[in-house]
Order: sequence, then structure tokens, then C-alpha cells
Amino acid sequence: MAGWKWAADPLSSKLMLVALPWATWIAWSDWRYRRVPNKALWPVLMLVAVSLLVLGVTPAGATALQAALGLLLGLALTLPGHALGQLGAGDVKLVAAIGALQGWQALCYSLLVAALLLGAASLALGLHLGWAMARKQRLPAAVAICAGFMLSLVMPEWMR
Repeated sequence: MAGWKWAADPLSSKLMLVALPWATWIAWSDWRYRRVPNKALWPVLMLVAVSLLVLGVTPAGATALQAALGLLLGLALTLPGHALGQLGAGDVKLVAAIGALQGWQALCYSLLVAALLLGAASLALGLHLGWAMARKQRLPAAVAICAGFMLSLVMPEWMR
């Protein structure tokens, strides 16, 4: 089928090899400790900065403008959730780092998948525990954010 390619370019495949353990570490940390470690986020931002200076693109192929817009969009979309107490500061920084890495377009796909996953998890929790008990539970958002990020890396080319 024309246009149906997974991880179309070699850069995406190489990025997957590094991103999978990184995203798994963050997701596990948020699941287990409800904390996204800063020491996992700063290296990504440094990698993006160095890559932009040396190659002119991020490791995910985003230009400097796309990366800046991705970082700003990530902050703009998650800071209100943090202000309302629905997202932790680590979740905000994670989305900003992913936005800087991928650029704003791919960040939109990542966040759409993350929102769908969090919605499904909330629904399942509500059905399992009852709505009153489920409202008291806090879901680890970084798990869904990391899953959305990883799925956006392997999405078919025609969806990008």
C-alpha cells in the first residue's frame, strides 16, 4: 500500500532505540513513585540544543522553529492543568521536552494519544472503583504521555 510505512526514515528507527528505554524509565518512575525525575529531562533538552547547533535539526528531525514552538505549545497546554492541580510539574516539563524534541506537529499527535489513553484509564477506573472513589485517585499522566510519544514515533507516514 503506497504511503503506509512505519518508522519511515532511519532517523526515527535510531531515535526509537534511545527513546524506548528513556520513556520506559520515566513511565515506570511516575507509575511507581508518582514522580518524573528531572535528571531524565535535562539530558533531552541538552541533546536537542546541541543537535540544533550542530545539525540544524533535533534528533527527531524538527527545525529550530518547530522545536521552539513545540516547547512553548507543551508549556501552554499543560501549565493550566498544573495550576488546577491535575498535572504535576514533572508532567509539564516532560511535555515541554517532548515538544522540543519532536516539534509542535508531532507533539499534537503525542498529546492526542496521551489524552485518549488517560481518558480510557479514567473510564476504566471509574467503572471498576465507582465514580466517587475514582475521583480521589490520581493517575500517573507521564505513563500516557510517554506512550503517546512512543506511538507518535512509529505512526504511519500518511498520518504525519
